[in-house]
Amino acid sequence: MFSKMELGEFPYSPEHLDAVKEIKDFAWASSEEYRRRGLQIKVEAMPDSAIIQADPTYFRSILTNLLDNSAKYKKKAIGTVTITARTDGPYFKLLVEDDGPGIPTQALPKLFDAFYRNDPSRKNPNQGSGLGLAIVAKTMERMGGSICAEILPNGGLRMALQVPLAGGEERETDPNY
Repeated sequence: MFSKMELGEFPYSPEHLDAVKEIKDFAWASSEEYRRRGLQIKVEAMPDSAIIQADPTYFRSILTNLLDNSAKYKKKAIGTVTITARTDGPYFKLLVEDDGPGIPTQALPKLFDAFYRNDPSRKNPNQGSGLGLAIVAKTMERMGGSICAEILPNGGLRMALQVPLAGGEERETDPNY
């Protein structure tokens, strides 16, 4: 999949998509699976809706890859991922925060590189290929958006995603964020 994305050969069919509805539906539909894997999903502080231009399959793959990483690298039996979102001018902004071990600061610039895994525990072939975050970054780029990672002060990682609202729609910043 990644090499086809790199070459622009992976089918991409964008449509008007309510990102908030997609996130809530994804969290509801996958919460039991992630609970079995020791991950609790919390969806907080969301606008009523936010229409973006995206392929629904790609958008769900972003959520899946981010939550899969949190489930793989959690540091306790039950980890938590908190998902929040807001609109800010012409953008939809999504934060996905986990309470895992985080990563060293020097790993941040490489985190979205294909096949990159930070530490020996992440180099276990049973833990994945090292492509998940590279796929997320490439997908965000294809949507006209961006992603960055931030280390949280008390441990864990925050993934901050930003994508334009459909039609360049200007919306006030959501005060619930």
